[in-house]
Parts: sequence; C-alpha cells; structure tokens
Amino acid sequence: MIKIFLLVVLLPLSFFAFAADSNTGFGGAFQALIDFATDIMNFFTIAVPSFFHRLTAWAFEAFIYIKFLLYIESIKFSWQVAKLIISDLSISETITSSLSSLSPTIRAVITDLRLIDALNVILNAYVTRMVLRFI
Repeated sequence: MIKIFLLVVLLPLSFFAFAADSNTGFGGAFQALIDFATDIMNFFTIAVPSFFHRLTAWAFEAFIYIKFLLYIESIKFSWQVAKLIISDLSISETITSSLSSLSPTIRAVITDLRLIDALNVILNAYVTRMVLRFI
C-alpha cells in the first residue's frame, strides 16, 4: 500500500523537478509545488479582493459622473423654465416702464451701469433656484 502511495504521490512530483528554477530533483519539485500553492492563495486573497475594490470604485465613479451630468441637465432645464416664467410675468417690461418715469440723467446712469441686465440675471437665478426646488 505504501509503495502505491509513494508511486502516486512522488512520481508526479518528479515531473515538476524539470521545471525547477534553482533547485533540482525533489527539492525543486517541492519548491515548485509551494510556489504553485502560493500563487493560488495569492489569487484568492489578493487578486480577487483587489478586483472587487476596483469594480466598486469604477461603479461609484460611473454613478457620480451620471449624477453630475443629470444635475447639469436639470440646471439647463430649470433655466429654460425660469426664462419662460419671467417672460410670462413680464417682469422686464414692468421694470422698463418704471424706468421711463425717471429723469433722463438717472436713466442714462442706470443704462450705462447696466443695472437692468444685472437685475435680470439675479431674477433668473432666483427663479431658476425656485424651479430646481420643485424638481
């Protein structure tokens, strides 16, 4: 029985002896087996967890990228809606008609300083923020 066990175990080990790097014979074969077992253990303990870490990092990166793109598109959409709301409420026309009652010098100063444009930008920002809160 022992002879059969030795034949089954040691004969395949002798074939590994030819592939040994620094040692020859059974020592090299055993070293090759140890290296093979170490490679298998490193695969399951280092390579597989590293793969899952990279996979989850990639998934989070893709999720954040898509969320950022959707956020930008929602801002563009909200800005278009805000422009429609401001034009429907005719805020710019009301401001322009109110300016006509001022003296020409004050109107010229307001026009030169572009205060009306600044007011329109601020109104667009506030209305866009209001629309974003609804989304």
